[in-house]
Amino acid sequence: MVLSTSALYELLEWGAAVVFGDGSTAYVGTQGDVWDALADIGICLVGWFVVVLVRYGLRLRTTRAVP
Repeated sequence: MVLSTSALYELLEWGAAVVFGDGSTAYVGTQGDVWDALADIGICLVGWFVVVLVRYGLRLRTTRAVP
């Protein structure tokens, strides 16, 4: 869900860039980085993966404690 929300936002930014043309640079906020959208989605994916690993580790720890 988090990854799809991040991707949806990046698509909305792209749509704004297409609609507004040259005036979209201030809105999109890429700071001149052509890979900004992919980096944002990638960072979201890494964050999601870390959360899944932590949650899995906590689940293992709590299930071992129960006899």
